[in-house]
Amino acid sequence: MQRNTLKSFQWSLFTALLRKVILFGVFLLIAKAITKEDLGIFREFSLVLGIFTSISFLGFKDLLIVKKDNTKALFQQLFLFSIIISLLTLVVLSFLAPMIGKYYKSDTLTKLIVNLSPLICLEILRIAVRSYYQKMLRFKLLSIIETINVVTYSSLIIIFYFFKLDITSLIMIFYFGNLVEFILLLSFESKLIKDTLVKIFTTELVKDFLTTYKTNYKFLLTATSNNLASQLITNLPVIILGILFNPTFIGIFYLANQLIGQPVVLACNSLGQVLFPTFTFMSKTEIYEKLRKFFNIVTLLAYPLFFLLVIYVINLVPMILGDKWNEALPIVAILAFPLASTMLMNPISSLPYVLELPHIEMIFMLVNLSLKSIAIYLGHFAGFETALIYYAITTVFIHLGFISLVTYLVNGNVFNTLLLIIIKAIPTLVFILIYNLLSNFHFGLNLTIMTTLVGVYLLIGYRRGFVQIRSNSK
Repeated sequence: MQRNTLKSFQWSLFTALLRKVILFGVFLLIAKAITKEDLGIFREFSLVLGIFTSISFLGFKDLLIVKKDNTKALFQQLFLFSIIISLLTLVVLSFLAPMIGKYYKSDTLTKLIVNLSPLICLEILRIAVRSYYQKMLRFKLLSIIETINVVTYSSLIIIFYFFKLDITSLIMIFYFGNLVEFILLLSFESKLIKDTLVKIFTTELVKDFLTTYKTNYKFLLTATSNNLASQLITNLPVIILGILFNPTFIGIFYLANQLIGQPVVLACNSLGQVLFPTFTFMSKTEIYEKLRKFFNIVTLLAYPLFFLLVIYVINLVPMILGDKWNEALPIVAILAFPLASTMLMNPISSLPYVLELPHIEMIFMLVNLSLKSIAIYLGHFAGFETALIYYAITTVFIHLGFISLVTYLVNGNVFNTLLLIIIKAIPTLVFILIYNLLSNFHFGLNLTIMTTLVGVYLLIGYRRGFVQIRSNSK
């Protein structure tokens, strides 16, 4: 099982990186084609649909993944529930559209939500079917389908770029890719879908759903609360900054986050969707050993590579986009630190669920949400950048706190774990120091020197350290 899990992760990571390369180029086209305000509105629209989609499942999607038996029956109940709840959510979203637009100070956003709210039905049903693939550990096929999604809408964006690419066409293209993904998900499980559609809306299936809900209502309630808190935490800068600043600043934040955040998000999601079901088969001792190896790989290997990505973005993106997005460059540097700590925390965020302690994560999330909200609010008095600096510092400490929590839950040594992370992050901190000391050099020479130093470090580390980690895992 461990070897299959490793292969699944390697494939998922490879396709995730491929998608990132495609998305990076396409996103640069988008940034050149539309205004800062329109980019901010696009982010706000996708955020609204994402939050409504996440909380609409009321924890039932998580129940399907966690439960070890009756998978087909649970999926059929989930599919029935998804159809009903998607229609109800559509009505609620349409009703709330004016309030959401007023919140984000955008009449355009109101019109987009009213006209395009039926997309919420597609999103809910798509995520429901995806959860079955996750439960069945079909990560390779899932990653291929996700890549087809990205290639589809990326190709359309390139075509529309040479004709007319505005915010409405951008949204339609993006969700058309999701529609293609949904159709493919249905086609590869056609027998299951046919059996489900035959049974849908039958009295038996409705009764089974109600019984399952009554039996697991505590878990479902806790999972729903956690999912809502997780959505709010993940998207907190956009949510809070939407009150404090106009959509133009949201566009600046979104560009900066996309430029360096997408490889982090894609890699974390690829690993996280593998670890979530895989951890359910492990003991606490086995989980702790996997965590230590995971932290080693992230700090020793991923951090130096992420550092290179950040400095290349800061130095090369202005040559592509011009002066239009120069305000986003300081935000890139600020966001690099919370994104780095996200690499450690995000892939293991499912552990409280695995240990059947979701209430602990809920408490942690509420504290997390409160502290980050306060940090952004206090920082905004000194300006947009200061608000994000406060947010970044708070996020790093919160992520370390979560790592401490899960280490404690699996009976690991919290102090040694944190010390291990800090010590093995030192090489990357040294690279940051050297880069700043060479700031007066020509950017081309600076990038060449830093790339060489990181390359030599990784080569030495591979021969002396990473090989040993890999050997011990056999």
